[in-house]
Amino acid sequence: MELAARPIMHRGNLFRSVTEFRWAHFFEALGITYLYESRTFTTSEWSYLPDFYLPNLQTWIEVKGQFPTEEEIAKGRAVHLETGEPVLILSGNPSAESFHEGLLPNGFGLHVICLLYTSDAADDSL
Repeated sequence: MELAARPIMHRGNLFRSVTEFRWAHFFEALGITYLYESRTFTTSEWSYLPDFYLPNLQTWIEVKGQFPTEEEIAKGRAVHLETGEPVLILSGNPSAESFHEGLLPNGFGLHVICLLYTSDAADDSL
């Protein structure tokens, strides 16, 4: 069930939705430093403001209540190509219980919709 967007003020950030707030709280519980909506990326066709940047992990995070659109995936890929840093598109709400029960082996396993990154073996058709 997708939660309606409802702004929430927390630690000096005005989160645009309950889902974004829950991910911030999840990162805090794990001791992961984050910056909320810290940088806008702009092309001639669109502007894009990723939800989180994890500076210690050099990773961009976009949170979605449902599966991302092709346009959202393309924007994430553009951020990756510009920064050279991974972009994760996460869906749904995090679960600390799932993390502690080992159901999230990489910390986000049940929620990763797209992981955009480059390696020597990466397929350029992603």
